[in-house]
Amino acid sequence: MNQREPSQTTETPGGGRPQSKSRPFSVVAREAFRVAFVENATLKLVAFMLALTVFFLVHSDKRAVVNLSVGVSYSVPAGKVLASRPPDEVRLTVRGSRRLIKRVDEREIERIHIDLPDTNGEFVFQNEMIRLPAGLELVSINPASFPLRLEPPAERVVPIDMQLVGDLPPGYEIVGRSVEPDKVSISGAESSVRSTRSIRTRPVPLDGRVQTFVDEVPLSSPEAFVSISDDVQTVRIRVQVGKKLGAKKLGKQAVAVVAGPD
Repeated sequence: MNQREPSQTTETPGGGRPQSKSRPFSVVAREAFRVAFVENATLKLVAFMLALTVFFLVHSDKRAVVNLSVGVSYSVPAGKVLASRPPDEVRLTVRGSRRLIKRVDEREIERIHIDLPDTNGEFVFQNEMIRLPAGLELVSINPASFPLRLEPPAERVVPIDMQLVGDLPPGYEIVGRSVEPDKVSISGAESSVRSTRSIRTRPVPLDGRVQTFVDEVPLSSPEAFVSISDDVQTVRIRVQVGKKLGAKKLGKQAVAVVAGPD
């Protein structure tokens, strides 16, 4: 009978289980690479993209600040008028995520409306007066406050003062002037109305004038916290220009004294 050749296995010391010959490292590395990158490649690519998306969302969601300008309107208590000038807009410093800050548009911020209290003093803006989109936080308001002064309203009639500027040519002078209408009604804060003595016209130039002229001239704006009640925007002026009446000087003349008859 033919004898069988011995197998290519080796026994472990102590009679344990036979061991196979170890595989080359390059083979093991190739199999590990295939398992890591080839098997279930679609699922692994999806997982990688999700992880990358989360990474960018987390890092792009850092906090940022932006400055926004928002208009302000006011309601004045009944029987009072403003005698101070509150701001018609404020500057807001707002904080939020970068994604929200990039999308915010100050034109979408609701205009601030304030019902003024019937007291004089320093008015302070409060955070709850500002309405911001969800996710945004108010950091500061500039200006943070303003002086508030309220007064009873008043009204009176004052004259219109013609404002002449420049000089007539030599030898000419103004011999008369008139304004139509010559008075106007004003209204506003009591102290300001009381201190207004007249309403002036816009400047009327005299340079080069050698004869009487008539013109339509706008009125100048009254002082702060005063308005013109009448529907008067321009007035009709008449300025009479004439030659100066100067006395002639006599030169030196000889005077003879003659005796009268006896």
